[in-house]
This record gives sequence, C-alpha cells and structure tokens, in this order.
Amino acid sequence: MIVFPLAATLVAAAFSIATWRASRGRGMALRIWSIALAQFAIGSAAVVWGTIFDWSDASYRVFYGFGAVLNVAWLGLGTLWLVWERSAAMVMTIVLAVVSFWAIYLVATTDFIPGAASALAGEELPAARDVMPVLVRNLSRWFSITGSVVVLAGLGMSLAQRRNSLGIGLLAAGVVVAGVASEFARAGYVAVFGVGLAVGIALMYAGFIRTRT
Repeated sequence: MIVFPLAATLVAAAFSIATWRASRGRGMALRIWSIALAQFAIGSAAVVWGTIFDWSDASYRVFYGFGAVLNVAWLGLGTLWLVWERSAAMVMTIVLAVVSFWAIYLVATTDFIPGAASALAGEELPAARDVMPVLVRNLSRWFSITGSVVVLAGLGMSLAQRRNSLGIGLLAAGVVVAGVASEFARAGYVAVFGVGLAVGIALMYAGFIRTRT
C-alpha cells in the first residue's frame, strides 16, 4: 500500500524544511535533525518509487542507505548537540560523517546476494535478508542501535540536568518508534514502515516544538 510511505515522505520532507528554517541562529542540533529527516524522506521516497515502478538495484540501494542505515544515527547526533559541549559534539559529527561515507560506499558498491534479482522483481519492498549481504545488513543495525542508545542517553542526561526533559523524551520516543519501523522495512513490511515512520516523526516534531519553548 503506497499511501503510508507517501505520507511519511511528505511529512518527513516538510519537517526537514521546517527544522532547517528554524535552525537559523538556533544552533547545530536543528540542522542535524533536518539532515536526518531529509534522509527519512529520501528513504521513504525510494519506497514509493519502488512500489510504483517496481524495484531496481538503484532504488533499493537508495532506500537502504538513507532509510535503513543512516537516519537514526544522525538523529542521535542531533541529540548530542543538545546535551554535550560543542567541542565534543563537533568531534562526533566528524566521526559520524566519515563513518557514514564509508557506509554509503558499501551500500552503493556491495554485490547483492545470489537470487536478489528475483526478490527485486515486483512492487513489494524486498526484505534485506533477500538482497543485502550480512555485513551491510549489520550496518543498519549498528547505526540504528547506536543512534537510539545515544538519544536515550541524552534523555537521561537531560533528566539529570532538568533541561528540556519533556522535549528530549518525545524526541527519544520518536527515534525509538522510527527505529522499530526501520526494522519492519528491512523485513519488507511497507505499510508498517510507513505508519511507524509517520508516528515517529510526529513524536519527534512534538519534541522539537517542546525544546524550543
């Protein structure tokens, strides 16, 4: 069903633009979140494309790189900019940027597993286990789990400092929901992915609004 990933694409894109505009003069956290949300939008758009026009090598790699690997980690990075000192957050930004380029290179160049062509022949989102080799599949888990842990750790720090607790809590809930949705995407469940992503982004938006008050 195309309606859910299409809705997720539009919501993520609109939120990304709004966050970038709001970031002017307000620090790096919003800019990083804007980048992460743009990655969600690109990944969801690839799902829409593959659903309408059938999946190809290129569309699946775009979906996997931006929709299953990078996005949650970059949301975590945005949280670091809220709770860490600027110098430490800058170091982590450089580290994640380098690691992200490496991950995208692997996603873009790694050969699909034998039989992947048949899995890609159709409008349904193929499960990652039917397309990607194990190293690239593990990449998505490493990035998603690390990003989720960072967001939850940021929530703990915020609670300890009594700073933006509700906002960070909503952001954390949104990241967890989006991370779970990505797991469903890797398993090939398009509708669940779209619904989970939309809910996750809504929670993140509520957290974003709260952190500005």
